[in-house]
This record gives sequence, structure tokens and C-alpha cells, in this order.
Amino acid sequence: MPQHITPEQIDEWLATHDLADMDAFAEHVRQVTRNHRICLEAVLGITRRELTELGEGSSRLVADIARDHQHKSPVSIVEKILRKPGELSLGNFAAEIDDLVRFRILCNYLGDVERVVERLAASQTLLRDFDIVSSEDRIWEVRLPVEDALQEDRRRRLRLSGVRAHYFVFESKRFRKVKMEVQVATLLEHAWDQKDHHLVYEPERTGEPIPDRFRLRVKAVSDLLYVADEFLEALRREREGGQA
Repeated sequence: MPQHITPEQIDEWLATHDLADMDAFAEHVRQVTRNHRICLEAVLGITRRELTELGEGSSRLVADIARDHQHKSPVSIVEKILRKPGELSLGNFAAEIDDLVRFRILCNYLGDVERVVERLAASQTLLRDFDIVSSEDRIWEVRLPVEDALQEDRRRRLRLSGVRAHYFVFESKRFRKVKMEVQVATLLEHAWDQKDHHLVYEPERTGEPIPDRFRLRVKAVSDLLYVADEFLEALRREREGGQA
């Protein structure tokens, strides 16, 4: 689970790096992520066109792009650096953190998630300027391979969190080591994530202990919504004459 980072630790880190306050660090972030913002706008534009073309001539595809959380906050960046002191630093975080810029595509049905994932993975326009660094289906987290203790811990954290989405990491071919994250999820998965953010993620960041029992109850809601997604997908296929 995330290690709690105190405001005092953040202030100490800022002072150590000659940064007067969080505003000074935020300005530094804006400077070193200029190319990230350029890539974000490029991928957003390509994705909008791909979704439009994918939905042409069909009323089945309902997909949109979430408007919030497209830039990782300066506070979250510092917290991540402090949690990984041997991996991240003021000098390398822009190249090493995959989700400094990100967005989520919201789909009405699980089948639409599959169609959007396939479309992005095969988009010649997108692949002309970006490489796919990773493509991971976290909707089916129980299928994750368990190869060692670290993987087992990761599997446990995902199982307790209930996160369900497909995660892409794209890297720019034009700007070296500029990466961004794109998630594809259903509307129900996204709605659950908003509640989990309030009930688990934010309290945990402030140091409030979250018992496993409470976390599992929140995660159980994710499971219920996944069942609803599966059932609605079956109903859609039945309505459209496919196999339920």
C-alpha cells in the first residue's frame, strides 16, 4: 500500500532542492513537461478522430474522453519521488514517470472497451508518432501471472483496490523518453473509481489506515459493477441478435 508522505517531508525535500515552495516546483514541472503537454494534445486529437471513425454508421459505440485528471499534480509527483528515492529524483522524474500526462476513455459496454483497445493498438496514425511501451488489461486482474513475491504483492494490491481498466503507455518517437498513459474503461468502472478515490485513495494519502476488510468491501462494489457490465454486454448482444 502507498507509503504515507507527510507535509514536513515534502517541505524538507523542496528545501533540499532549493525550491522555495510547491508553487516553485509546479513551475519547474511546467517547464520540464512542455513536450509531455504537446504529446498529450496530439494523442487526444488522434484518439478523438479514431473514436469518431469507429462509431460512424453505428449507434452501438458510446465512448468519450474524461475531462479531469489529465496532468499529475505537483504534490503527487513529489510524493512518488519520495516513495522511490533510489529510482526517482528531481532530475529524472519527467523521463521515468509514465503518467505525468494521461487520460481515460469512457465506454458504455465491455465490448466497446475491446473495440477501442484494438483500434488504438492498430492505429497507424498513432503508431506513426508513438510506440506502445506497454498494454495491460487490468479488467482481468486475476489473470496476472504470479512469478515471484513482488508479483504476488502487486496482485494482492490490485485485488484489494478493485481497479478495472485497460492501460496503455505510449512513448513519443519525436521527444526522447516522453511517455503518457491512456486508460480505457467502462462508465461503471469509472464511476466506481471516483468513489474509491474518495473512500480509500485520498484518506490513505493523508496517512489514515485503511483496514483490509473495508478495502475489500469497496472492492466488492467493483466486482458487482463488473458483473453488471458483463450482464449488460450479454443483453446488448441478445438485443442485437448475437450470442448472449
